[in-house]
Amino acid sequence: MRGVLKEICESYKEGMSWEKICKKYGGVNIYVPKVIPSVREQILEEYNGYNKVFLAHKYNLSVRSVEKIVREWNRNSLS
Repeated sequence: MRGVLKEICESYKEGMSWEKICKKYGGVNIYVPKVIPSVREQILEEYNGYNKVFLAHKYNLSVRSVEKIVREWNRNSLS
């Protein structure tokens, strides 16, 4: 369910009470991203091909998250 987090935020901004939000979205699994854009940029600047474990620890992320950030950047830069 992509966009559910955005919907919840917009509903709250429009004045929907937490009670109504809980009734409408209760039980729905949502993903709240941990990586903010500035951290993503820092990781890409510091990444050297060998330091993904170090960066994961430094930014309190999983190694897999660091790999995903680099993979997406590589994919976008090749396009």
